[in-house]
Amino acid sequence: MHLAFSLSLGVIRILQPIDPSPAGAYDTDMKTVLLVEDNDFIRKMYVLKLGKSSDFEVIEAADGVTALDILSKKKPDLMLLDIMMPEMSGLEVLEHMEKSGITVPVIILSNVMSAETRSIAEKFGVKDYIIKSDLTPSQVLEKIQKNLS
Repeated sequence: MHLAFSLSLGVIRILQPIDPSPAGAYDTDMKTVLLVEDNDFIRKMYVLKLGKSSDFEVIEAADGVTALDILSKKKPDLMLLDIMMPEMSGLEVLEHMEKSGITVPVIILSNVMSAETRSIAEKFGVKDYIIKSDLTPSQVLEKIQKNLS
């Protein structure tokens, strides 16, 4: 099986053939996941893990401001959102999304464990709240797949 890769503007697409014949088309109807994480190492780790699954187009954002810019242009199927980030926190992103009428399913992926932060996030309708240190990337991938199905 041959895979085609495309990289542009922080978007990694792994296109998988849907027809094994030489003239086969490539599946471009993948689910899109916006990954908002300020830690470069963690962001790249999840981009690689999600990309290897061949089920997702992953769009990266290193902060909340960039995430909102992306959301103004494209509606992903799911957003993984960190809480503690420079320029704009994850909670501020959720607040701005609500005020702007942006509706995207959100999974919080953070190490912030306070009950207050979790409660605020849940008021914004987040689908799940994952503590990064509690799950492996494979387990996070399983939660993403569950929330997209």
